[in-house]
Amino acid sequence: MTQVKDEFGSGGNEPLVSIIMNCYNGEKFVGDAIESILAQTYENWELVFWDNQSTDASADVVKSYEDERIRYFCSDKHTILYEARGFAYAKTKGALITFLDVDDQWYPEKLEKQVGLFDDDEVGMVYANFHKWDTGNDKKWLAFEDALPEGNALDDLLNKYSVGILTLVLRRKAFESLEVQFDSRFHIIGDFDLVIRMASRWKVRAVQSPLACYRIHQENETGKNLHLTVRETLEWYREYEKDEIIGASKSLRKVKLRITYVKAIALISDNQKISALRCLGSMSYVDSIKTIIQVIIPLRLIRLFR
Repeated sequence: MTQVKDEFGSGGNEPLVSIIMNCYNGEKFVGDAIESILAQTYENWELVFWDNQSTDASADVVKSYEDERIRYFCSDKHTILYEARGFAYAKTKGALITFLDVDDQWYPEKLEKQVGLFDDDEVGMVYANFHKWDTGNDKKWLAFEDALPEGNALDDLLNKYSVGILTLVLRRKAFESLEVQFDSRFHIIGDFDLVIRMASRWKVRAVQSPLACYRIHQENETGKNLHLTVRETLEWYREYEKDEIIGASKSLRKVKLRITYVKAIALISDNQKISALRCLGSMSYVDSIKTIIQVIIPLRLIRLFR
């Protein structure tokens, strides 16, 4: 792993920010993502582009940019996402680590607004609000209407998870203090796992205004893998309910209730509505109502709404 001489590297008051971009067949969107990085008002960054053996022209798009801050790497083998993130991290040099997937975009002041929030040594991560953009009907909306939690935010984030990895910035020292950095078992919930473990040990800061845009399209991994989301989250819950800090949080139970709701939605998507209704007793009241509504509404309309 690349050694960093001090927390803020050679950039003085402007620490080097390492941007990890993982890609598998992202030719359609990757140019927009890179352009949004090049447009940043904060210029002391490097982009570590990790190609997970794409079979399209993703590599050609990346290599067309003549900027020495962009570093391209191709994996020796195709791996699940959070194993790939670990390989990419090993190539980084920055005191701060952040992430942008190929189908998302940053707003120009994203890095500038977040880097300054690391002035407190106890802050391990900074995140922000963001927009969701449904490209199918060209609709855009704010991801979170309520104020984003800050400080000792573990309970709040377990109660209502509100971190988009496209806005997440980590202090390298804090990240490496974790016993495990990226848990390679997880393909879907790896960001949730990482954020909760960070929040259990470090203070959190947030920019309340939107600093990025999450693109919704038919190839989004989470939407395509609801059953995998349930399996991974249940595995995570069974492990961390025994954790000294996370397991002691009264909000951890909310995660279990949420697992059941996602399971019900996955069953509805498979047109197994009776099985979905059997889950009602193990979820929150609000999620129960939402489940019943989605059982009643025709499946084709649910898919259109999503």
